[in-house]
Amino acid sequence: MKPCSGPTRVKRTVGGEPCSRLRGRDHALAVVWFPQVSIVGVTGPEARWAGYLLNLAGVYVITHWLYRDVGCAI
Repeated sequence: MKPCSGPTRVKRTVGGEPCSRLRGRDHALAVVWFPQVSIVGVTGPEARWAGYLLNLAGVYVITHWLYRDVGCAI
C-alpha cells in the first residue's frame, strides 16, 4: 500500500475512514464479471451494478479513482 501523501486540502480517506486507520488491516479484492457488456458498458447498467455492489462492500470507487494519486491505494 502506498503511504498517504498529497496536498493538505484533500481529505485523505478511503471508504470513509482515514488512511492511517486502514494500515495493518487485511484487504480484499472483488471482481464483478458480466458475461455480456453493452456498447454503453462504461455508463450503462453493468457499470451501475458494479458500482452498487462495490458500494455495498464498502469500496467507494469514485473517491478512489479521483484521489488515487494523492491518497491511499486500496
